[in-house]
Amino acid sequence: MKSLNESLEKLFNTSPDNIILSRCKNGDVNSSYIASYGDNKYFIKIQDKDHLPDLYENQIEREVISTDLCTSQSIPCPQILDYDLDAKFIITEYMDYEVLGNLWGLLDLKKQKQIKDQALCILEKMNNIQSEYFGGLYKGGNLEQFNKWTDSYKNIVKIALNDCLRYGSLTEDECKIITDKVNENCKQLDQEKQPIAVFSHLDLHWNNIFMDKDAQQIKGVFDFGSALYTPSYMSYFRLNGGFLYGTDSFYTNDTICPMELKRCEYECAKILNTLDYFTFLSYKNMNYEMEKHLLLD
Repeated sequence: MKSLNESLEKLFNTSPDNIILSRCKNGDVNSSYIASYGDNKYFIKIQDKDHLPDLYENQIEREVISTDLCTSQSIPCPQILDYDLDAKFIITEYMDYEVLGNLWGLLDLKKQKQIKDQALCILEKMNNIQSEYFGGLYKGGNLEQFNKWTDSYKNIVKIALNDCLRYGSLTEDECKIITDKVNENCKQLDQEKQPIAVFSHLDLHWNNIFMDKDAQQIKGVFDFGSALYTPSYMSYFRLNGGFLYGTDSFYTNDTICPMELKRCEYECAKILNTLDYFTFLSYKNMNYEMEKHLLLD
C-alpha cells in the first residue's frame, strides 16, 4: 500500500524495507499491526474493504473523529500520528500496556469495582460530548444525521436489515416483522421527552481498553468503529452485557447503573444491540439463531 508505506517511511525516517510489520490481531472488521524499527513502535489499523456491512462504514473516519472528541474531554486515547481515509488506515502511538481483558481475572473484586468506576467516569465524560443531531459522526454516509432520535433509530435499523438481506440471514418478511416492531417502539419513544444526543462508543469492552496493571488505571480507550451520536441510555445498556465480553453483567449490587431506563428505552437499546450483533454474526457467517429468535420474538 503506497500511501501507508509513505507514512511509515516518514515516521520512522527509514526505508519501508527496514520496517517490521507484525500482525497483532485479526480484528472483527479490521486488521491490526505493530510496525517497528529500532526502538520505535507504532500501531496500524487497516479497514477491511471487502463486503463490509454498511452498518460498519467509515471505520477510520470514526476513529479519527472519536479520538479528537474524547481527547477534548481528557479521555485517554492513543495519539493519532497519521491516517488516510481513502486508503482506509490509521497509525497511532504504540501504548505499552495490557488490554483489560488479559488482566480482569487477576483482579480481586475491590480492584474490579475500581476499574468499573473508571469506566463509568469515562462514559460520563462521553455524555458531555453533545451534538445537535443523532446518528453518524460525519456527513454524507449511510448512517445519516437526524434532529430526532427515532428517525435515526429507524435509519440504523434499515441499514442493518439491508445488510442482513444481502448476507441472506433475513428474508423480506422477517425484515418486515422487525421493522413493525421498531415502528411500534418508536411510537412509545415519541411520547417521551426528546433525549439529548451524546457521543457513544457503543463497543466499550475489556479488549478495547488499555490498562496499567501496576497503577490499576485505564490508560487508553480505542476501537471507535461503532461510535454514533445516541441517547446516553444506549451506552449504559451496552456496558452491562458488553463490557465483560458477555461473561458476566457489569452492574451488580455494588455497581449501579447511573440512570433508570424506561421500558421503551430499554426495548430500543435491546433491539439495536441485538441487531448490531446479529449483523456482525451474519457478516462473519457465524451462528446467529439465538439473536434472530430475539429479534423476531
